Amino acid sequence: MSRMMYIRWTAIGLLAVLLFILLWMAREGLYPFMLAVLLSYFLSPAVTWFEKRNVSRTISLILLYLFGGLIVCAFLWKGIPIFLREMESFIQSLPQISAQAESVVLSLERYQAEKFPPIVKHIIEQNINEAEAIIERSLGALVHRIIGLMEYTIGVAVSPIIAFYILHDWQAIRKSL
Repeated sequence: MSRMMYIRWTAIGLLAVLLFILLWMAREGLYPFMLAVLLSYFLSPAVTWFEKRNVSRTISLILLYLFGGLIVCAFLWKGIPIFLREMESFIQSLPQISAQAESVVLSLERYQAEKFPPIVKHIIEQNINEAEAIIERSLGALVHRIIGLMEYTIGVAVSPIIAFYILHDWQAIRKSL
């Protein structure tokens, strides 16, 4: 391999790595666009089918979005009450779960006070403290994920709008490439 080829392939490799790093850093801002491209890819055959039957791209996209919206609404109409019932059941059983956990810890403390040497008692207390810390971190992570889900929902809501314009202007996009 000549020196020029080596330099060329090294430059291409470095550019590929830099592009990957750039995309990785911008991934949170790019996901609505990636989702829109994916949605456009899946809707394109249906839009083409409508177009062959002399229906404009705009009308076909509106029809497809209305159909998709009906499916999402039906899912939410059936799914949200089930989810809420499950959450209510969990919240109602939470005091019992907490009482059972407290009972186990208290019985373990009584048992360890009678049966175990001090070093074992210390190790058990450390493990209980670690378990409490893990639960606390998990609850913090849950709150963080709920907030992240709200941000994600905004991106999901924007994606169909971007996909609409991608599919609507597809002929112009193809000509410009």
